[in-house]
Formats: sequence, C-alpha cells, structure tokens
Amino acid sequence: MPATSRRPSLRLAPRGWLLLAVVAIVGVAITHAVVLSFGLRSDDYMMLRPFSEADVRHVLTGPWGPLGSGQDAYFRPLTTLYLAGLFDIFGLHTWPMHLLSLVELSVVAWLLGLFLWRDLGLKVALIGVVLYLVQPSLPDSTSAWILNQMHLLALIVVAAALLVWQSRRQDPRPVRWIPIFLLTALGVFIKEDTAMILPALLALQWARARFVNDVPGVTTELVMASVLFSAALIGLRAWTFPHFTVDPWTAHLHLIVFSSTLVMAAGIARILAWYPAQRWRRAVAILILFVGLGALARLQRTEFVERFAPCSAEDRQLDQVMRARGLPTEALARWIDLKARACGEGRYQPLALAMDQLHWSRGDDHVLLVHRGAQSISLDLRAAPLDADSETVQVTVDGVTRTLQLRADTRTTVTYRLTDGWRVRWRAAHRIDIDVEPGQAPITLSAVRLAWPVGILSPMGAR
Repeated sequence: MPATSRRPSLRLAPRGWLLLAVVAIVGVAITHAVVLSFGLRSDDYMMLRPFSEADVRHVLTGPWGPLGSGQDAYFRPLTTLYLAGLFDIFGLHTWPMHLLSLVELSVVAWLLGLFLWRDLGLKVALIGVVLYLVQPSLPDSTSAWILNQMHLLALIVVAAALLVWQSRRQDPRPVRWIPIFLLTALGVFIKEDTAMILPALLALQWARARFVNDVPGVTTELVMASVLFSAALIGLRAWTFPHFTVDPWTAHLHLIVFSSTLVMAAGIARILAWYPAQRWRRAVAILILFVGLGALARLQRTEFVERFAPCSAEDRQLDQVMRARGLPTEALARWIDLKARACGEGRYQPLALAMDQLHWSRGDDHVLLVHRGAQSISLDLRAAPLDADSETVQVTVDGVTRTLQLRADTRTTVTYRLTDGWRVRWRAAHRIDIDVEPGQAPITLSAVRLAWPVGILSPMGAR
C-alpha cells in the first residue's frame, strides 16, 4: 500500500491565487508586450479570413482550413471555429488579437503556478511562472503569431487536465478520470498534440506510485478504459477525416516548453530543500537563479527582435513566401508589397490602418473590410441573366442588414453611409457582407468606391 500523504487541496489561500495571477499578468506584460505592435505572420494570412457556412461544414468533416486554402494536413475543427469567430469580432485588427494572446498566455502561466503550488509550495510556483514566461522558445510556440492561439488554447486544456489529475490521483478508478478523458477529447479537436494528455498522465500516475509512493498505482481497469477511449477517439477522427496526418516530431514545441518548466521547477524545489540554509549560501543560490532567468529573458527578447518583429529579415522573408504560395485575396498581396516599401522607408504601420479595403469572395458571397476613416461606400452590383426578373441580395453594413432586389443582367449602384460604432472600433474597419440567397445565381461586384471626409486622404493616398 502506498504511504499516506496530505491530499492536495483545491482550497488554496485566496492571497496565493491572487499573487500568482498578478505575477503571471505582470510577467507577461514585461516579457511579451512587444507583440502588441506585431502584425500578421505566415499562416495568419491564410486562416484569418471570413468563413462561409460551406467552410464551416467543410472543417467539421475535413481539413481545418477553408475551402481552397491549401491547409489540408490536419483536422482541428474547434480551432477553425475559434479563428472564424476571431475574424468576425476583430477583422484584421491585429492589436486586440495579440492582446488576447497575452491574456491567454497569462491564464496558462497562472494555471501552471497553481499546479506547482499544490505540490511544491508557493515560492517554487512563483519561480516556475517566471521561468515559463522567459523561455526563449515561447515566442515561436505561442505568443508571436496570432494563429498560435490554438497552442495557448491547447495548453489551457493541458493545464486543466493536470489540475484535475492532481486532485484525483488518490483514486484511480475510471469513473474519477472521466473529466480527464473529456479534456483529452476537447484538446484533440483543438490541436492534435494534446492526444498525449491521457497517456502522459497514466505514465505520471505510475511513476509517482513507483518512485514517490504517495499515490495508488495505475489499475488494470483504468488502463483498459483509457485504451478503449483512445480507440474510440481515433476512430471518430478517422471516420470524420480519414486522410489526416500526424507529425510526432514537429509542432510539439509548446508542450515541450510547458513540460520542461514543470521539470525544472521541481528540480529547483529539490535544490532549495537540499541546499544548506546559511544566509550567504542561500543568497548565492538566489543570485544564480536570477542571473539564469535574466539570461533566458535576454535570449527571448533577441528572438522577438531578430525573428518576429515587423520588418525583421525573417518576417519579410516569410511575407514573400506567403505571397508566392497564393493569398486568399489580392489585396493582401498588395499589402505585402506596401509593407515591404514601408519597412524600407521606416514607416511601417499595421494592415488595418494602412489599406483602403480588403475583399474576399466566399463562393457566391462577398466580404469587404473598409478603412474606418471612410465616410461612405458605393457598390456596383450586377446579377447574372436569370429566368426571373430579379433576385434578392442582402447587404449587411456594420451589422445592419438591408435587402435589395437586383434586376437580371443589370448593373445596380447602391451607396451606404459609414458610421462609427463598437464593431468598427474593435475591427478598426467597417465590414460589408453581400449575401445571395441559396439557390440563386451569383452576382458580380464590379466596382467599389469610397468617399472620404473633406481634406482627408485615404491610406493609399487617393481621394
């Protein structure tokens, strides 16, 4: 029988919860706030876009990218739905999206601190939070790209599973592990890396029982339940998306960083417990610890500046790679050209503030993002030749929908005044949706004209 031990309590002191939250938030602000000035990077261009109903149906049973995006290697339906919602709320206004990344990173660091606190004490938990936030590989894995919010969501699920295991490890009956099974399933449909949650926790339960001897070992019933659940999960995924691929070596960097922080924090706890308590020796140990953390922070800052900052050599190279691959709208290709010139002249500004308009075609429908400084918009619409005299089109401007009747094979010009509002402020742009009712012929958007306030030039320099 394992030795008895004090069971970790979920009722940790409120002051500790608050202190860990403050350290996580302040730590993220100090180490990662630079990303607020970053723009789009790499696959951000492909995945941050309007999703049609057909796109949503497609990602529920196929690859995670929209139709025609080329993102056909993985099945991540929850991530895709999340990104679709992100675009609907923020458009391509990158500042609030990067801010959301920092919020999610703070949550991950806080949950990590709670996990460490229960087993190793509050001091080690605080060190672990700081250690995690200064990891040099963290920008690449989580914070520098908007698309990497899927890694942050996956890490929140991983941290939640660790906390559940920590509270239930004294009772390894399968029924007590049901929340862990459900979190594993949730994680798999966010990012396939999280399939390792269940086997990792089984291994952790076994190792703790074998080497620490303060929890029961893994039971046969739990192993069988885990195998059956994993087989069902794999079967469901293979049924919905039979040609998915799995890369066991790459794309796991964020989980490696997270796991290494746990190991290093546990090692720090052992060292602090073993190290003699003389004041000068403890002061030396603390000095060495802070020097190490400072060195990691310096390496991380170098990563931000040299690799991920707008106009860095790698950022501009990736822009050209994405341009060569083909972008979902020609306006993004023009933006990359504009950005390259602006970087060379030292006057870079984010996309949402630098472009007159962006236009996506979603099958028969159209979506436009228009600079928030525009005063009005005129649309030239033409319906295809029809058996009927007209067809119905819905035009939604900043959330307000209007219904139009277009005569067949006739150009119709409509003009809408653009007004400010919370939707416009969040997106830093006006959004116009042109939707054709199902079963009707597609329409052509032949011209878009913007009017600007008197004396104001458009971002592209045209009246």
